[in-house]
Amino acid sequence: MDEWISPKELVDIFSARKRVQLVARDADHTNSRPVVETVKKEFPQTVSTFSTVQVDYESDESLEKAVSELSNKFGRLDVLINNGGASFDLDILQGKMSTRDGFNAAWNINVTGTHILTTLAVPLLLKSSNPRLIFIASGTSSLTETQIYSGTNHARINTPLPAGWPKSIMGVATTSYRSSKAGLNMLMREWRRILYNDGVKVWAVSPGFLATGLGGLGADKLKEVSA
Repeated sequence: MDEWISPKELVDIFSARKRVQLVARDADHTNSRPVVETVKKEFPQTVSTFSTVQVDYESDESLEKAVSELSNKFGRLDVLINNGGASFDLDILQGKMSTRDGFNAAWNINVTGTHILTTLAVPLLLKSSNPRLIFIASGTSSLTETQIYSGTNHARINTPLPAGWPKSIMGVATTSYRSSKAGLNMLMREWRRILYNDGVKVWAVSPGFLATGLGGLGADKLKEVSA
């Protein structure tokens, strides 16, 4: 699953003059606490505050609890950034998961869990004077870019395979991830339609190739293949 927020983003937030209350998801607080404490020491004068809420995209109970916690503590939500993401293509390739289980897991987190969390959070968003709903998309899910073969990254995931069956493994296996993220794009468009007359700004952002824990490859491997 993608990492929750980068140290640089925290620095930008804590060094800002405007007061910000930032709440980030963290499965067990192990990712957030060390980084937050470090940034707080660097910016003791900050007027912003930071807290985490435990979120499991595969558990309705966890999502309901998280939104209830936000409601009780803050009463509203100005911005919801849906950045939960997971890839299980490597697990499928290595035989650790069946194709069905891998695809279901990717769609469950990247689309279904995101949709359920958004649905639960809408009442809090509508209490904001300027609500915004953001979905973290992926450049790999762009339908128009699937026919781009130039450049290392595009060639790696888009180059057609030689004729014959079965196919040899070539490039990077991303089928379940790409298809689920394409589904996320339509989910974003649906939420824009649903909340259009409520004045909620809805859009998607693709952050590019990042060195996170996505897909179980590890940050170092992702840096290597993105070079």
